[in-house]
Amino acid sequence: MAYVLTNGNYYIRITENGGVAKTKDVNEAQIYLTMEKAKERLEKAQSKTKGYYILDIVTNEKYKLNRSRRRIRFPEEARKLIYNTANGRCILCGRKITYDNMTLDHIVPLVMNGADDISNLQCTCKACNEFKGSILPDDFMERITEIFIYQTGIKQGNRLLWKITHRLLNRLI
Repeated sequence: MAYVLTNGNYYIRITENGGVAKTKDVNEAQIYLTMEKAKERLEKAQSKTKGYYILDIVTNEKYKLNRSRRRIRFPEEARKLIYNTANGRCILCGRKITYDNMTLDHIVPLVMNGADDISNLQCTCKACNEFKGSILPDDFMERITEIFIYQTGIKQGNRLLWKITHRLLNRLI
């Protein structure tokens, strides 16, 4: 599949500095390989993409994003339940956090049509929640693993123990 963002007259293209601009030429439009990436762009640049929708350029199907959907403010009891279920720890990094410093993370992000209900929430620290952003947990863990292995490789260089560990980690992953 291939998707573009359009309002019927213009298409969204990405500028050299990563900004959003419009064009009348579909050949200049930014092509997204997944619906999720197209939704992310619509969410990220809401003011510049107002009135735009996702168009599947293969099937010519239109998909409109419901931007009026607001996040639910969960009651204290629900927040405490999520916090206690996680034993007061961030689900992503395991760090102990206070109830006041807890953030609620949508396991399946709202931009990927995740449910805005208690069954789709997890307890996270602010840093992990911001770093995870709008990606699925498995993708997040894969990214963290790649970063860890890369950074450890830089620090360890050509040490024999690291080479052995690196091979073992790659087999496990």
